[in-house]
Amino acid sequence: MLRGLAARPETRVVGTMILQSGTAMLLALLSARWLGPADRGIVVIVTFLGSILMLVGSLGTATGARVLVGREDGTRLTPRRVLRSTRPLLLAHVGTATVAGSLTLWLVDGHVDWGVCALFAVYACSMLWAYLRRELLHGLGRHREAVRGEVCSVIIQLGLVAAAHLAGHLNVYVAVAAMAVGILAQVAYQTPYLFPGELDAAEHERGDLRSLVGFSVPALATTVGQEYTLRADRLFLGVAIGSASAGVYGSAASLAETLTLLAAGASQILFRQAARGLTLGHLLKCHAVVGCATALGAAALWITGPTLIDITLGEEYHSAVGPLRILAIGAIPFAVYQLNVAVINGAGNLGRAARLAGAGALTLTVACFVLIPLVGANGAAWASVMSYSVLAVGSFAALPSLQHKPIRP
Repeated sequence: MLRGLAARPETRVVGTMILQSGTAMLLALLSARWLGPADRGIVVIVTFLGSILMLVGSLGTATGARVLVGREDGTRLTPRRVLRSTRPLLLAHVGTATVAGSLTLWLVDGHVDWGVCALFAVYACSMLWAYLRRELLHGLGRHREAVRGEVCSVIIQLGLVAAAHLAGHLNVYVAVAAMAVGILAQVAYQTPYLFPGELDAAEHERGDLRSLVGFSVPALATTVGQEYTLRADRLFLGVAIGSASAGVYGSAASLAETLTLLAAGASQILFRQAARGLTLGHLLKCHAVVGCATALGAAALWITGPTLIDITLGEEYHSAVGPLRILAIGAIPFAVYQLNVAVINGAGNLGRAARLAGAGALTLTVACFVLIPLVGANGAAWASVMSYSVLAVGSFAALPSLQHKPIRP
């Protein structure tokens, strides 16, 4: 039985994601301790902004292409054709990242550090490049290779940050540069899995960006709305209170996000299965397992949170305990949403997922404007819980009618 469980694709993907998440958490904790709250806050905001711009810059094509490369009919696209189509997006992203980065840093710190802005532009463009390739790997069913690329990226980032710290040269510039180098390493890792044995083949294929964007536009709202709902609380907090507050809060959020790891792994498999036939019973079974595991993890994090913060981050970050406990509660409805939205997107219902993400983003925005002035960082955390709950409830209503037929491998 255990051998059969270990052989399941869900188990393998989750196992790889545990390694990726553990390494990413170690990077977040060590950089928080070594940089201090203020510089860590800049890194948190840079990471959030890079993620949002990555999703906006893709125009939804990463999710749309993920659906299309996994199809088995005449609408199927090849990875090479997708990457040819999206080259103009990468070029346009250079200007977008430079303008958005300088404006955001000015809002948070009151001045523009052009060194950070230049490094951020490289980081943001690298993120978009790697994101398009990662989603193609998932669409092809190569989930472990997609996640291993992320593991490679984080390990290199961690190594560079640790080396800089030991040499006494770690600062916000080095941290952002290390993040960019790690993402570029991910791109290098992905290439042989996207084009195995056909690096010089299919040169005649031409991209059609207009058609791809036309299919993918609803996915843009979904991915941006979801990322905004998950991480915009840090930006609101940084603008309202300062980068140091965002740094403390971001460390708590990084710990809480590990609770959604199992749901993230299962959702990668459900996305592909939804396009090939998925039973309601299978989805409900996933909800039962993932829901129970997430709830147990949330309870454990609630109890051990104060000790965990003191040991890993020190007294400087003790105010992160309150947000950590609140966000642990929010991980439960967010895990529910992760499973359901994977099925919604995998079935090709991108418009439903987009409207749902918009509702979550609107809830977070309104709640942050009301609660942060009243209760500070705890208000940002409660705003997140409210938005996750809206996503969870709405995702059940948006589920497609599932076919009562077995899943095709």
